[in-house]
Amino acid sequence: MLHLIVSGDRTSLLALGGILFAFVATVLATAKLGEYLPRDEGREFAHDGKRIFNTCK
Repeated sequence: MLHLIVSGDRTSLLALGGILFAFVATVLATAKLGEYLPRDEGREFAHDGKRIFNTCK
């Protein structure tokens, strides 16, 4: 749809703008909504985590 507005010689600039927009949107969404992302619960909740942790001491 944007190709109708932007001339043919500026399509690479349009692609760069899309990539930059996606990157900025991802960074802002991660910063703003990071509290809803899953957290790492550590070794004790991993598969055989307690066994591995106890043998490393």
